[in-house]
Amino acid sequence: MAIISREFKGNITVHAIQTGTVSVTKEHFNYSGFGFLRFPKILFGNTFMPDMPVWVWCIETPHGNYLIDTGETSYFNMPDHFKDKGENYVNRKILRVNTNKEQNIDRQLLKIGLTPQKIDAVIMTHLHVDHTDGIRFFEKSDFFIPQKDWEKPYGVPLSTFPNWFKGEY
Repeated sequence: MAIISREFKGNITVHAIQTGTVSVTKEHFNYSGFGFLRFPKILFGNTFMPDMPVWVWCIETPHGNYLIDTGETSYFNMPDHFKDKGENYVNRKILRVNTNKEQNIDRQLLKIGLTPQKIDAVIMTHLHVDHTDGIRFFEKSDFFIPQKDWEKPYGVPLSTFPNWFKGEY
């Protein structure tokens, strides 16, 4: 588990928080192929890339606390995590996730003296599962999401989103 913190002028602290690792198929990583043929190539690839860290960025300022993405969680490894069978098949076929409860973002925030309730806003870079799985912990936070991802989700695990989740762009 890694948390790297750095203070800046003006009482701003940036924390890089690792919530586990993810490995994707080589075909997914390279994202090559022609148009509609990309997806089958990704789905049926069987060579995985080395593990990559999953990072969440927490920014503490005098004006509020902000999170960039919510990371991966230990829930990914639960058999019923993806309520949609198609999402379950695809995500388990193209991803290998290594994480545990201690790496969940709610527990990681405690280590730097914060709780999910103290996060004012969450800024999502995009809506893939390794960036969104921790959404469940931030019901009281505002969310900001790229309009394109919200209006036309592609590769987004919608079945893992809590019922209360409504993003803004």
